[in-house]
Amino acid sequence: MREADVARREAELLAGAPGGVVPSQSPIICPVSTTVETVYAPAQTIIKEVPKEESLTPPGWVGNRAEEILDRELKITERERDISKREENVNRREHDASLRENWIMEQLMSVFSYLSF
Repeated sequence: MREADVARREAELLAGAPGGVVPSQSPIICPVSTTVETVYAPAQTIIKEVPKEESLTPPGWVGNRAEEILDRELKITERERDISKREENVNRREHDASLRENWIMEQLMSVFSYLSF
């Protein structure tokens, strides 16, 4: 019981009402003023640099040099395409030859099996 009394007194002191009696005070009226302020962000300018083609290419590459390199690359790709076509033809012929060899072997096996009886 004693602890409850001590706790109540502390609460009253902290609340500002000792003994449970709230002192009567005249209400204080705070002036209310509402101000709405609109803040606009400063306008920003976007600057984008547009480089010229001359500044993108390394020196010495403008003109005939670049065209020569492109021509060489085109010739190389044409050669590679021709080589791949030739390889496909050779592979097709080899495959056909192996099929013929298998057929011949099957025919010989049937002939030998017929003769062995």
